[in-house]
Amino acid sequence: MNRANSGKVLVVEPTSIVMDRLVGELLERGTRVSALPAPGRLPPYGAEVPRIDLPSYEAGDSDDSDPFGTIIFDLPRIDERSLFADGGGDPKNLSDLADEAYRFLDLTKRMITHQVFREKGSIWTLECDDFFEYYFTIPISPIFSSMRISCFRSLCKEFARFNLQFNNIVFQPGVESVPAAEYKAQLPNLKVFSLKFRLSSLERIAAAICDQIENASASMNGSVVHLGVSPNWNNY
Repeated sequence: MNRANSGKVLVVEPTSIVMDRLVGELLERGTRVSALPAPGRLPPYGAEVPRIDLPSYEAGDSDDSDPFGTIIFDLPRIDERSLFADGGGDPKNLSDLADEAYRFLDLTKRMITHQVFREKGSIWTLECDDFFEYYFTIPISPIFSSMRISCFRSLCKEFARFNLQFNNIVFQPGVESVPAAEYKAQLPNLKVFSLKFRLSSLERIAAAICDQIENASASMNGSVVHLGVSPNWNNY
């Protein structure tokens, strides 16, 4: 990895199958990976659990002198398709979304604190291209993803002087993440992306994410990286 992304990798609250594959890919490449598990969840296989008390996660709290050069937030935990299935009339739905947003901002603040005094590092979020909700019954989080992307665009301007990078990766769902019957039925409609369109495997997606993270440079700070065939650029 380059200078900005040197050191260990920390994955934050990994719950998705994409993150499981990403952790596996990083480990195969010889990268040391740690995980801050989501509440009630186990870390991905092979990932270490840092000896850090999350509520007091500040610079110097860790007894490990090797900093996390790269920090990756998993896909949003909240599924807006389910949250607003009743049309969004329940105020509690918006309250749940706001609570999750504040939680993300608090976690981001703590991750920045870890890196800022070391004056190097990169923080990433993983986002799924919600355009595919029109074709498949999959979890989506367009509001939450847009919030995280906007947040990072602002942060990159403030913390570039500390050599910190903030980027988002938006990728099309892996073929294993889509119901097989829906995928087969929708293939003719997916020509809007390209002729003979096919979703990529999770292994290929994980490898592409690793490549982007390993080769990121200061010139792309604040960028939204799109992965997939003919991505929908207008979403973000």
